[in-house]
Amino acid sequence: MKAEQLKLFNAQLMQGISVLEQLEKLLEQERDALSNRELEQIQDSITEKQGLINRYLEINKERVALLESLGLTANNEGVEKLIANAPAVAQPVLTESWRKLQEKLELLQERNKVNGLISSRNLKNVEQLLSIMSGRSAKDRLYNQKGSAGHYRAQSRIGKA
Repeated sequence: MKAEQLKLFNAQLMQGISVLEQLEKLLEQERDALSNRELEQIQDSITEKQGLINRYLEINKERVALLESLGLTANNEGVEKLIANAPAVAQPVLTESWRKLQEKLELLQERNKVNGLISSRNLKNVEQLLSIMSGRSAKDRLYNQKGSAGHYRAQSRIGKA
């Protein structure tokens, strides 16, 4: 294993961490926008989030290619082997970078889950308000073949008129 390959691997880890830190800030902004129902900011964050995710996937693909070129699997076991076979001076740096990347991923999964719950709650609130305004009950709800919710009273001839 060459020193250049180890430097490249660590650079890829650091680039990934940088993208994930940007994504972390964006998820915080998205949570605030969801909580305050700022639709334009929500849309902007979705677009920006997609760009960051695409960038992270590119970096990840490059890291996978590097690991495979070294004859290692592109998973935690492969990374641990790479670190174990690295010179002793490089091991702490690689270990710390890999640990930080894993922690960021776990944190972002949790934050995205929270944003999803907020979004889901907002959707339920809007559906309740629409039901109240249209005089429909939650009991009038049916699901079509695609799983979308609808009101069965709206399906009747009188409801369509």
